[in-house]
Amino acid sequence: YQRRVRGERVLETPQNLISLGLTLTPSLYTVPASEIGSRLFLRNVTGVRVVVGDVSKTIGHVTLEGFGSHAPTCPVPYMTFAGAVGMSKRDVEVLVGKVGKLLEKCSVK
Repeated sequence: YQRRVRGERVLETPQNLISLGLTLTPSLYTVPASEIGSRLFLRNVTGVRVVVGDVSKTIGHVTLEGFGSHAPTCPVPYMTFAGAVGMSKRDVEVLVGKVGKLLEKCSVK
C-alpha cells in the first residue's frame, strides 16, 4: 500500500525511523522542486532537504551521479524531513500544516 499526500507519495524507508520522504512530482507544481525548499525555509521550516535527483557533480576525476541523492538515479524529486530530539506532536502538526499550505499554493490549478 502507498500513502499519498496531495498527489505525492510518502517514500517507504523501513530502515530509517527518524526521517520522512515525500515526492515532489514536477507536473503538479508551478515552481521547481528546489524553489519549494526555498519557500519552506522562508516560512521558518528548517531541516527540510529537497533532492532534485538529476544532478551530477565532478570532484577531481570522480563523477557523482545523482549528487545529493541516496541513489545514482532518482525518477522524481523529493524532500526529506528529519525528526529531532525534543520535537513535540505540535511541532509536527505545524510542519505538516506549513508544507500542506505551500504545496497547495504552488499546485497547478
